[in-house]
Amino acid sequence: MRSEIMKLIMLSFLIFCSFRSFSQIDIINQSLTDSSQKILYAGTENVIVVKGLENTSYKINITGGGAFINKIENNIYAVRAITSKEICEISVTKNNKNVFRKSFTVKEIESWLAATIGGFKDTIIRKERIFINPFISIIIPGSYYRHNYEVISFNAIFIQNGGSSITTAVSNMLSEEQIKYIKQLSSGDQIIFNQIRATCPDCRNVKLKDFWLKIE
Repeated sequence: MRSEIMKLIMLSFLIFCSFRSFSQIDIINQSLTDSSQKILYAGTENVIVVKGLENTSYKINITGGGAFINKIENNIYAVRAITSKEICEISVTKNNKNVFRKSFTVKEIESWLAATIGGFKDTIIRKERIFINPFISIIIPGSYYRHNYEVISFNAIFIQNGGSSITTAVSNMLSEEQIKYIKQLSSGDQIIFNQIRATCPDCRNVKLKDFWLKIE
């Protein structure tokens, strides 16, 4: 009788440990600015991390969206989906048994890179706000995709008193000359940012769309 009770206790313990182990597994897309989103972006690489696996005896599979998966290193995978507006399911199996699965929606990157100053573009702004983030940053409007592009040069054209002055910066930061011009701007004056060039570690240089700011 006592041995039977011990067996039941041991079995319950093993089931608890197994459930606890599987319940701690999660799959996240590290290529997103918000990794809580269950999104894969079509036509580009999504870096997927499988958390909570204690050994390498698990297998990772993917179905749907015309997607395929390649292992980068332990628990880190590259996923590329082809078809948008579909559901991809990534599953974790052990000994041919499914222990965890998670569904992701495949979306298109509907608009591409856009340059801003502190998130502002094509708008009226107080010049003091420009100095809070005095550099050109790149966003993908309406997207959570985390890109690696960085601005390497740009022109700023200052329009004031009926004339204009062209300045150049050779990084993403406003130059000392440009900061000096901004401090001298008055209400109604305008800055046009153009010839904005950006690059990333694994890609060629790209030219971004011009944008403007008007002083409040």
